[in-house]
Amino acid sequence: MKKNKSDRKMIYRVFVVFALGLICGFGVFQSPSFAQSLSEPFTLQENFQHDRLGQFASYPPPQDYGYEPSITPTSDYDAPGGRALMRVLKPNRNDRMRFGFIRQTFLQMNENTKLSFAYYLNHARVNDQIEIGIAGSDNCRYVKQIQAKTNGWIREEILLRDFRCNGNKAITKGVGIEAFYIIADLKQADADIVYHFIIDDLTFQASRPARFVVRQPQSVNIESQNAVVSAKSYVAGERVSLSVLQPAKIKNVTATIEDQDGKTITSQPLFDNGANGDEQAG
Repeated sequence: MKKNKSDRKMIYRVFVVFALGLICGFGVFQSPSFAQSLSEPFTLQENFQHDRLGQFASYPPPQDYGYEPSITPTSDYDAPGGRALMRVLKPNRNDRMRFGFIRQTFLQMNENTKLSFAYYLNHARVNDQIEIGIAGSDNCRYVKQIQAKTNGWIREEILLRDFRCNGNKAITKGVGIEAFYIIADLKQADADIVYHFIIDDLTFQASRPARFVVRQPQSVNIESQNAVVSAKSYVAGERVSLSVLQPAKIKNVTATIEDQDGKTITSQPLFDNGANGDEQAG
């Protein structure tokens, strides 16, 4: 959807007819084209109270993505919420080892962006660290290190303005946060120890690109994919009723339907004045 800022009203509705013999399954409503300049507060939360990985993966990446038994949900170790996400490492030599977790995001930096989480590490030496890294949309990796502790579950809260890239560059407002990782950095791991690094109760307070709220058709918000997906399927020639709430005051809105290759099938302006079969904004 394309849109420009202005001071129009809040509700748009349009009927769009599919053409070109397309059979449409689940439609994806994409982020606005000006989303980089318009954002809204958003908090990503994960407490792992399920049997999934919470969109996390092992980091550094394993050699075989198809078989990675070292990352798993666990209900052991007295996690704050009863369940947590665990990495297990058994070093094959006495050497430096780095292991932990990574997750993709679609967040943006703001003045108060912060990351908080609880972690458990069963063994650490004096110089071992917990390292948190941010993959910025400006092609910079922003890093913050804190001393690793082993006295049970440890809670940390870190402001992203304290992160640095290449030693001195701070992350600035509006920079996209494409991914973040949390790892245990063991300066001299012991081959005789099985290490357990566990995280829980993660909260990432930041911003995200502003988006329309889709009222019709019924849709599902898939946060991990930055997508709003239609729960209704369509066939060629079927009429589509689209109703959305704008994230800000906007001058005009155009809905575009594309095929799976990104080719435009049809485009239609959306209205809010009741003169085109649409709803009157209230």
